[in-house]
Amino acid sequence: MSSVFIRTFLASLTLLSVLGLPVDLSKISNDTDVRKIESDAGMVTIDPKYNSSMFYWYFPPVNASLEPNDDTPLIMWIQGGPGASGFIGNFFEVGPLNLVDNTTLVRRNITWANNYHMIFVDSPVGTGYSYTASDYGYANDTEVDVTKQLYTFLTKFYDDIKPELKSNPLFLVGESYAGHYIPALGKYLFEHPIKGTRFGGVAIGDGLTFPADAVKGWSVRGCCGQLLLSSMRPSLSVFMINMMIVIYLLLAAHSHFDIFLAFQVAAKPDVAYYFGLIGPDRLAEARRLGEEGKRLALQGKWVEASQARDKLESLMTDQSGGVNLYDVRTTDDYSWQDDRLQYFLNLPQVKETLHVPSSRSYGTVDAVGEHMSADIMKPMVHCLPPLLNANITVML
Repeated sequence: MSSVFIRTFLASLTLLSVLGLPVDLSKISNDTDVRKIESDAGMVTIDPKYNSSMFYWYFPPVNASLEPNDDTPLIMWIQGGPGASGFIGNFFEVGPLNLVDNTTLVRRNITWANNYHMIFVDSPVGTGYSYTASDYGYANDTEVDVTKQLYTFLTKFYDDIKPELKSNPLFLVGESYAGHYIPALGKYLFEHPIKGTRFGGVAIGDGLTFPADAVKGWSVRGCCGQLLLSSMRPSLSVFMINMMIVIYLLLAAHSHFDIFLAFQVAAKPDVAYYFGLIGPDRLAEARRLGEEGKRLALQGKWVEASQARDKLESLMTDQSGGVNLYDVRTTDDYSWQDDRLQYFLNLPQVKETLHVPSSRSYGTVDAVGEHMSADIMKPMVHCLPPLLNANITVML
């Protein structure tokens, strides 16, 4: 018997599904409020052929005074990327836990998990704790591969982990590249409902759902930066930010597209000039790259379109002095989040607590992004009309 076979066999034993096991947070946190939080976590087999498994972490409503019933929503949080872990949403955005340094978990007081059931997943496989043993196990596109993985997870979650939640309305919620995942999964759930379940709707923030036009908006998203880099930046108010958003939406109303075109303002050169992070000397180049990305996407040249988008982002970042294009108030790239997650989630006691095999390291492998490179610029907007026509809740 070859050593390769033995190693493969042993690896497969350590990656079998670990379903519905409770999490004892007292093992990894000294915070009294954290220790009170109930949850389940583990690995779910997605494709035994490739030894693919997906990590999940489920929280019932944390609010002790709340009595959940069949109408209490179940929120499935799907992070972006491709290849962003659900721990980002859990620990830094909407979850009940806050990782304040490399080893310290505290309770987040304002969280959706106070009143709703929540599931955080590492998707697609290869992301975070999720794993595949074969190059064939990675997702190559959203509409088929990622949707199949997430649908398989949900089916097993309902059948094997929390069948009592089938009657609760399920909402798919996420941000950024989840603007790909959620419309596709939502459409598939609508067309292939899991028996006995209730599909409540979808909600997407900052979603990359119609990339061919969204890419044009980078030159205008960056527009805000030059203003922010000025002396006004330290005093930027929520009102100012909201006004910028209103301007985006008003200008988008003149577009011939119906939805997802709040960034369709790159065609407004005057606005780009007065708001822009780039000067008038680079605006033409930015607009050219945006148009190139759109043209290539509409031609179905997905990889080339994504490369044009990358060039545009690099131009905006370089010309702005490193402003974060996702939060133009700062130059912080939030890399510290990844550093904290890498340290904390690779601690042996954390993996043991979350029922993750000791052999599994936390971290997204490069293969996730490489396999999805031709998917980035594909539109997913066509997945939403069936939901809207069926009066399923859609929030964008």
